Amino acid sequence: MLPVCAKCLGSVKKRAGSPYLTCSGTCCKHFHFKCVNVSDDLHNQLSTIPADLTWKCTECANKCVCLDPESLNNFLAKKFDEMFSSLKNVFSDLKAELVTS
Repeated sequence: MLPVCAKCLGSVKKRAGSPYLTCSGTCCKHFHFKCVNVSDDLHNQLSTIPADLTWKCTECANKCVCLDPESLNNFLAKKFDEMFSSLKNVFSDLKAELVTS
């Protein structure tokens, strides 16, 4: 069974040079070039590199969140502090339980 275009539900033929893209996002759906308004120029550029590594559908692209390194470090530091605090509470509770036993 051939895969179908997620936009028009028409079949896409999996062969070299076939005018379709596979989303490299989380959905991995297939789309005809014409169904996602890919220009001939972009089509030519994409044909020189593996399409499944280069293109995300609108839905997956909208889900993508990119953080600059400083924001990422701040986020991770906050999460680490939360986990450390939680573990501290768990060990404190365990210590209290052992002392009263």
